Amino acid sequence: MKRVKSSFHLDEKCLKESKNKNIKLDPQKLIQKAYKDVSDYGSSTAWVWTLDGRNLKIANIGDSTLVVIRFFPDQKSWKIVLKTEEQQHNFNAPFQLDNIPSNLRSMRENAGNHSAKRKFWKDKVSDSVLYQTNVREGDILIAGTDGLFDNLYVKEIVNIVEI
Repeated sequence: MKRVKSSFHLDEKCLKESKNKNIKLDPQKLIQKAYKDVSDYGSSTAWVWTLDGRNLKIANIGDSTLVVIRFFPDQKSWKIVLKTEEQQHNFNAPFQLDNIPSNLRSMRENAGNHSAKRKFWKDKVSDSVLYQTNVREGDILIAGTDGLFDNLYVKEIVNIVEI
């Protein structure tokens, strides 16, 4: 059995390079670096967040979500201070980065010339939505795919945190 190395990840070399050069980690640039290095075929949503001190930066392309929940003592309740939004072309078709074989790529490019059974989009890293906020001690960050957020409303998640 051949072990397949994940082709869409940030390797230790990339992280060490950024530390050695004293570069602030930019989530969108990290997605671009990982995407550029992809050699396997397929597609994926992508989502990276970095925390530099209290500065939280997020780049999201697709339907994953990050929620920052903060306790407000004067109101004695938890509130959502940030929620990323899903990016979808239409139902069940999230934005994605792809690496597809040339024969399928030509189908996408010629889709306007004939009736293709599959709709192709060409999402780019620059389509990712960027977020930035300051976090505080005690904030709760909940990160999940559509598997979580399709099954629980954010208010339900906040209620669970309050318990």
